[in-house]
Amino acid sequence: MKHNLLIKKILTPFQHGIRAIHSCESKLLFFTQEIYDKLEAGKQTDLIVMDFSKTFDKVDHKLLIYKHMKFGLNKHTILWIQSLLENRSQTVVVDG
Repeated sequence: MKHNLLIKKILTPFQHGIRAIHSCESKLLFFTQEIYDKLEAGKQTDLIVMDFSKTFDKVDHKLLIYKHMKFGLNKHTILWIQSLLENRSQTVVVDG
């Protein structure tokens, strides 16, 4: 899947987490350095934080699968993603 996304240039250069040598940690380091540089230059840094914890509850799963097909992901990858999205539930239990 990553290979297709990279070849088709679907991922931006700013995408971290699923690209080689671009981990979540590298993004955090890049971001921290950017804030430091702006602070040193006397410039303002604005930050918007978004919570994507319910993202897949809000996305039309059929449309998501269609877009993956349109981007040329192979059948096995699409079926794997589809199996993750369909008939799944999650429960969090706190204090028993």
